[in-house]
Amino acid sequence: MWQMRTAIAVLALVAGAAGAAVDSYDDCVALVGTDPARAEVEAQRWERAGGGAAARHCRALALLAQGAEISAAGLMVEIATTDRTLPDEVRSEMLIEAGDIYLGLGAVALGQEAATQALRLSRDPRPALTLSARLKAEAGNWQGAADDLDAALARGKPDAGLLVLRASARRHLGDRKAAAEDLRRAADIAPHLPSVWLERGALAAESGDVDAARAAWLKAIELDRDGVVGEAARLRIQRLEAGGS
Repeated sequence: MWQMRTAIAVLALVAGAAGAAVDSYDDCVALVGTDPARAEVEAQRWERAGGGAAARHCRALALLAQGAEISAAGLMVEIATTDRTLPDEVRSEMLIEAGDIYLGLGAVALGQEAATQALRLSRDPRPALTLSARLKAEAGNWQGAADDLDAALARGKPDAGLLVLRASARRHLGDRKAAAEDLRRAADIAPHLPSVWLERGALAAESGDVDAARAAWLKAIELDRDGVVGEAARLRIQRLEAGGS
């Protein structure tokens, strides 16, 4: 989900310039957490009173909280692509937020369009490239995912999460040696990152090393007992014990 602190300040200032209270965005978002249906109504009223992008984004969050993911993501894209008063970085972040929603829904084409637009706007391309890689992986385009991750990793400091994603892409492309090297580098950076161990287990299983796969997945569970990575590792172990991989 989009990291909102900087964007909240920008959106609130934009709304303030239109005559609304600067803290109205905070109030609206707080209402989303307690009564999203009412927050949607209040956001629409605030928008009509000149709330601008802040009110529209709050309405998108209210839609999201009510389960209307497609409508919420579509509104975020609309705000980001039509409101040129917002800084490009804020617009890019909003597009990435929408792209994440589309990814969760399996709407790969819509997500890719959002990622491409975000890439054009942001000074730091890594978030948009990462989203694009995840979308391409979802579609089974592993080479495209690896290419995006190559570009992301070429900028800035090494990132363990990006290395794990590229290891997965490389594994699917059959380059196990390069995948193992990415995982080694990721483990050096963040040895307690659960996804490192989840992917290590997958690589070991594909190589036929059942014991190493089980050990890696048990480590992932230990590090993320109640999380999604831990649950994925449990499922992998169950499949392994049932004779699959």
